[in-house]
Order: sequence, then structure tokens, then C-alpha cells
Amino acid sequence: MATVSALRRDGKGVAVLMGSANLAGTLIDSGLVDEYRFAVNPVLLGGGVPVAAARLSTVELDLDDTRVFGSGIVEMRCTPRSSA
Repeated sequence: MATVSALRRDGKGVAVLMGSANLAGTLIDSGLVDEYRFAVNPVLLGGGVPVAAARLSTVELDLDDTRVFGSGIVEMRCTPRSSA
């Protein structure tokens, strides 16, 4: 987590995490996620891995933007709700 903290503190570039629920849970618990992007595909599946399986508490998000693609996929851009 020290490397991610340093990258975030230095503000040099953007880090993107795709497809690792365990790492995502660790970053969320450490307060190191500035933005979430969810892509919703209009297909029902019978199972899957939760986004943050290891989380013990709820993270409230503000919906900042949406984008609809021609395929029907909807991307939602969210940020953690400030507690202020």
C-alpha cells in the first residue's frame, strides 16, 4: 500500500485497477480509491465475484456521470461521498 499511497500523494499520473476484487477491497479499506467506474452490461448471470468481497462496512458513493454505449453497456463514474 505504500507504493499506491506514494503515487497518490505525488499526483503523477493515474492508476487503474481492473478485475481484482481482493486488491480492490484492500485499497478501499485503506482509503486509497478516489473514483469508481462501473460498467453495467445488460446481461443476467448466475454468479460472480463481489466487487469488494472483503469489505466489512458500506461505502456511500455519489454518481458523478454516466455514459451509454451503443452496445447497451452503461458506465457509471462515482466518487466516495464526503463525510463533511
